[in-house]
Amino acid sequence: MKKTIIAIIAAGILIAFGAVAYAHGPFFNSRHMGKGHASHMMDSKCGGMRCEAANNEVRKFMDETYGLRKELHDKKFEYREALLNPETTLSGLKNLKEEIRDLKKNIREKAREFADMEPTGYRGCRK
Repeated sequence: MKKTIIAIIAAGILIAFGAVAYAHGPFFNSRHMGKGHASHMMDSKCGGMRCEAANNEVRKFMDETYGLRKELHDKKFEYREALLNPETTLSGLKNLKEEIRDLKKNIREKAREFADMEPTGYRGCRK
């Protein structure tokens, strides 16, 4: 009986180690696994977010859209509060939703301006 239990435990341990080895596989050090949070989104040639041109461009975008992002945050909060208020009308919710949509559109347009810039950005970061 003892030998059977020991054999079952040993088999379970071997299966567990095999599963871990299989899960990591040959791609453990690739861009998709093993390098931490969101590593698959950044090219290894760029050195992740260390590319100074990309960092400067992102910082400039964040600075230029600060007001829009803050206003968007405030409108979303206002919309959520309006949903909880029983006196809110459907037209009031609709107006808030349209304002939120317009703010998102403005931020996307700003983002497109920055994405079209060359040679900086993530594309210009690769060497």
